[in-house]
Amino acid sequence: MLWLIRELIFLKRLISALLSLLLILGVFTACSEEKPKELRIVSVQDTACIAIAELLEKNASPEDGYKYISTVVNLPSRANKLLTEGDCDIAFVPADLASVMYKKTNGGITVLASISGVEYQILAKDIAPFESAANLLGAEINLLDRDRLDENLLEYVLEANSISADEYKITYAPSVKQLAQVVKAGKSNAALLNAVGAAELVTLEPSFKVLSLNDEWNKISDAPLIGYCAVVSNDFLTQNDEAVEQFITNLKASLSASGDSAKTLSLAKKHGLLTNENYGEFIYNSVNLSFLSGSKMKTALKKYYAAIKTKKAALIGKNAPDDIFYYIPEEEKQ
Repeated sequence: MLWLIRELIFLKRLISALLSLLLILGVFTACSEEKPKELRIVSVQDTACIAIAELLEKNASPEDGYKYISTVVNLPSRANKLLTEGDCDIAFVPADLASVMYKKTNGGITVLASISGVEYQILAKDIAPFESAANLLGAEINLLDRDRLDENLLEYVLEANSISADEYKITYAPSVKQLAQVVKAGKSNAALLNAVGAAELVTLEPSFKVLSLNDEWNKISDAPLIGYCAVVSNDFLTQNDEAVEQFITNLKASLSASGDSAKTLSLAKKHGLLTNENYGEFIYNSVNLSFLSGSKMKTALKKYYAAIKTKKAALIGKNAPDDIFYYIPEEEKQ
C-alpha cells in the first residue's frame, strides 16, 4: 500500500511540474507575440479620401508591426479636431486647412503627401462654347455663401485669364436647389460648387455644362493644384518614423490602385468613405485623384499657398508654413 501512495505522490508532483512548465512557456509565447502598434487615421466622407479605400482594405501587412485604425467623419473641421486634440495620428484634410492647423499647433504637424487636386466644378446653362474660364467674361457666377476657398481660387483663375474683378460678378445662394433655379432661369450665368454640390445640381439639371476648376488651374500653372493631403502629428512622427515611411508607401500604392473606379467606389462605400452611391462616379471624376510627395509636393503646395495668400491670406493662417512643414525623405535631401 505504501508503494501506491508513493507512486501517487510522484505522479501528482510530475503533473504539477508539467503544468508549471506549460504555463511558463505560454507566458513566454505571449510576450514574444507582440501586438502590432496602432496607427489611427481619420478621413472625410464624399471627398478625395475615396483614394485611401484600397489602403484601408489591405491595411498594414503583419511585418509592418502596426495596424490601421480608421475613423471617417463628415467634415474636415472634425478631422482637424481629432488630430489637434491627440485622438488620431494621421488626418486627411484640405491643403488650406493643413496650413491653418500648422499655425494653430505651433508647427506640431507635418504634411506627408497629397492625394488630389481641388474638386470644384463650374456649371453653366448657356455659356457656349463653354471650354475655358475665359468664357466667364461678363458673367454672373453664383456660389454657396458658406464657402470662400472656391471664390478665392476662382478669382485667381479669372485674373490669370485677363478677366479683372469688375468684369464679372459673384453672387450667393443659400442652397444648391436655389442655385440651380437661379442659373436655370438665366438670372445667373454659372455656378461654382464642390463635387457633392455639383453632383446634386447636375442631378437636378442634367443639361448643365461642367468645367473643372482644377483643369483651368493646370492651364495657368506648372504645378498641380492640391486639394486633400495627409498630415501627421509630430509626436507620432518622431517616435514612429519607419511606420510613417511605410504608410506613405502604402498610400502611394492605394492611389495607384484607385485607377479602377468601380473597385475604388465599391471599397469606398464599404469603408464608409462614400455615403451617396448616386454621386459616386461624379465625385470620383471630380476630385482628380493623384499622388505627390517629397519635393514635388512641396513645390505644388508652395505655389498653391502663394495663390491663396494674394487673395485671402486668412484661409491659410495668414502666412504659408515654414519649410519644416514638408516631409522630405532622406534620399531626396542628399
